[in-house]
Amino acid sequence: PAPDCDVLDLYYGIGGPVDHAAARDCAHSHPEEGKGWEDAVLMMLYANGYAVERNLDAATRLACEHGGAPMAIGLRVQYLQDIRALPPGGRLRQCAEGPHHHQYSEAYCRGAFDLCDDATSGYMMGWCVAIASGKAAAARDARLESLSEDWPEAHKAALGALKVAAWAYIEAHGGNEVDHSGTVRAAIQTGKEDEMRDAFVERLERLEDGWAPAFLDPGQALREADSDLNAAYRVVMGCDDFGPISGITADGIRETQRLWIPYRDAWAALAAARWPGAGADAIRAHLIRERTGILKGLQFDCRAFKR
Repeated sequence: PAPDCDVLDLYYGIGGPVDHAAARDCAHSHPEEGKGWEDAVLMMLYANGYAVERNLDAATRLACEHGGAPMAIGLRVQYLQDIRALPPGGRLRQCAEGPHHHQYSEAYCRGAFDLCDDATSGYMMGWCVAIASGKAAAARDARLESLSEDWPEAHKAALGALKVAAWAYIEAHGGNEVDHSGTVRAAIQTGKEDEMRDAFVERLERLEDGWAPAFLDPGQALREADSDLNAAYRVVMGCDDFGPISGITADGIRETQRLWIPYRDAWAALAAARWPGAGADAIRAHLIRERTGILKGLQFDCRAFKR
């Protein structure tokens, strides 16, 4: 494997197909010192018998050596013991009993081992959410490619410009307007950004299917939405304290707002070219209302309004 191979990308199929054999070789190609995810992937390969002969003893040893929160280590080792006792074609006992049996995936119940199934720390949750995000990004890109496959080149170019603007705005929102306090902050930020990216693709698909924002007078709706947005923005800019560890600041909101403007305009440009019946004013009004809702939500995080 290449010296810069990414063992997680190969194992989970992020940015390309799943390749367990390449993931195995990548994990073995790294020096012993500083190994982290390499050992984690080897643990999963041995536990599941992917590209290697199944070896639950080796998986258990790696489960202990990989480290992490004590509870996570205990859960991981217990799960491997449960897998060892699982009869062919059987399902784990906890999947059929108790009040939480519904929370387990079918793969888990059948004994498919994944390190993230037993993540308990905020740090590990952040990593696992990032892995899920990488897999979701590939699926999202495939949806976008399928959606625009037969579009004229001019429309594809407008979509490309919109995606660049959208991703810049979404990343700024996640970095500047999501509470970063607590140990699960990375997971929360990644989850919020993915939620917004999914909504972006869903809106494109709905517009392509004939949906349009419903306003009796789009021009009037746009003027009213603009007025509401400006008022909400002024209030948030007047906030003097969003909390000592939230990471939210007026400067960060200002930066995000500046990136939202080209995002809004790129939406209107694509809509005018691709879905003229939807109306650029209606699209703008719809997006402005959405942004105003975010700004009003930030008002509740501002301590200036809690005194």
